[in-house]
Amino acid sequence: ETGSEKAKASLKDAVLSFTEVLEDPHTGSEIGVRVVDSLVKIGSKEALVPLAKALANSQTHSRIRVRAADALANIGSGEAVTALNSGVVALAAVLEDPKTESEIRVQAAEVLGMIGSKEAVAALNKVVPALAKVLKGPNTDDSDDEIRVRVAKALGGIGSEEAVQALAEVLNDRDAHSRILEEAADALGKIGSESAVWALAGALVERRLSPWARENAAKFLGKIGSQKAVTELALVMSDQSEESPIRLCAAESLRKVDSDEARAFKREVVMALMALMHPSEEYWVQARAAESLGMIGSEAGVAVQALT
Repeated sequence: ETGSEKAKASLKDAVLSFTEVLEDPHTGSEIGVRVVDSLVKIGSKEALVPLAKALANSQTHSRIRVRAADALANIGSGEAVTALNSGVVALAAVLEDPKTESEIRVQAAEVLGMIGSKEAVAALNKVVPALAKVLKGPNTDDSDDEIRVRVAKALGGIGSEEAVQALAEVLNDRDAHSRILEEAADALGKIGSESAVWALAGALVERRLSPWARENAAKFLGKIGSQKAVTELALVMSDQSEESPIRLCAAESLRKVDSDEARAFKREVVMALMALMHPSEEYWVQARAAESLGMIGSEAGVAVQALT
């Protein structure tokens, strides 16, 4: 027997032993997760079988099942994808079970988002209310914040009307931490649907958010570019009570929208940018406003003449 044959036999025995551990309903979650990680390291086709079985077995601890699904998603081979698609129902059951820990449910949602099949998306849509409940639940420590950040990302990946509603409600939560607010706004922007416009407009003027997050809200509104999005950007751009950097972001985003609705505000954009070049403004605000005027080009000159 050659060294290669001995190695193969040894790996086969290891996979068999790991399979028995995963199939034992008394196996604890910590040991089960370690076994899953060991199978991933083995990486053979034979190692995929116990991962698929663990995912499908309702008697297996939910933490082990989700870890197995995550492993299969990251392996990404044809056999792994087939096993994952078969396991969508199992993951959905983990998500829908109110007895499942919040962290595990979030992991299941993340894996379903990675799968991305019609069946996976349908399963995610069914559990949006459960995810929204996690997102709005009482905060006890920093680990809760981390879970909520991941829930917001998962909802952003779902992208349904219900997901938009859940994320928008977070922005209206006066007690929500800024990190959660920013993740919710970012998720809404990535959804990029018309239904997200009103929530993004709220994020743009939400002073609890960081300037970076508010600037992103302006950029996302510009990318959506609908009449409603354009109107919201114009309102913020023209609001003299708003902070100059935010007005600048709104003007820049509005300038980049290529639509008749946006072009109708061309003069207002030029006027706002000229005002932001005033010596009383911060130097970087003046510089960016001047740069934006330069990008408008000859149209800015025409607009300026019309204003004088």
